[in-house]
Amino acid sequence: MNYTPQAPNAPGLPPVGAPMPQQTPAQTNTLAVVGFVLSLLCVSLPALILGIIGLSQINASEGRQTGKGFAIAAIVISAAGMFFSIMAILALIAIPRVAGAGRKAKEATLKGNLHEIRNAIEQFQADTGVFPTYLEDIVATSAPATGVNSNGKRMKIAPGSYKGPYLTRQGGLDNSGIPMNPFQKVIPSGTLQVDITAHWTYINGVVNPAVPTEGTTLDDIPYQKL
Repeated sequence: MNYTPQAPNAPGLPPVGAPMPQQTPAQTNTLAVVGFVLSLLCVSLPALILGIIGLSQINASEGRQTGKGFAIAAIVISAAGMFFSIMAILALIAIPRVAGAGRKAKEATLKGNLHEIRNAIEQFQADTGVFPTYLEDIVATSAPATGVNSNGKRMKIAPGSYKGPYLTRQGGLDNSGIPMNPFQKVIPSGTLQVDITAHWTYINGVVNPAVPTEGTTLDDIPYQKL
């Protein structure tokens, strides 16, 4: 009887002639896939967490799990989504504050301009005994012929009683010296409306803003009662 010697088995290998063990095919990591789907649905925070966990599991699986692309995509998309969400929230907070600051500045200018005009009207009345017939009279370099009393009736101005102009600021509406209303918008031609009546209403010594005609200031004071 003949005997054929066989080579010894190498460590870790199956016996010679034995069938090779079948390898289990790599499986796609479920967390990576779910995270990717959630990132597309804009469920950013859960998607980011699942993407990170899934990527960690894939790296530790030594090739037994796939889906690294899904995990990375979930992380990137969800992180971008969270970034833009935070920026949108910050914008929603900041925009009203910026708009409020602009409105507050306009209201302060409006109050200051009204104060100047009313002081000039009071000085005109104190000197002449009547109110200006027209708002432009407070910046006149020579005495107007007449003024109006509190009932709106015209009266002559006594010679020598006029000591104007009572408002001498530079510039203003059409360089008249009368200040502008900061709430008056630019007219369609692209220039500021210079008609005084578009900025201020004036009747018998009482001046008010022509705009806004309704609403209140940030301090809850009606614009028409400033």
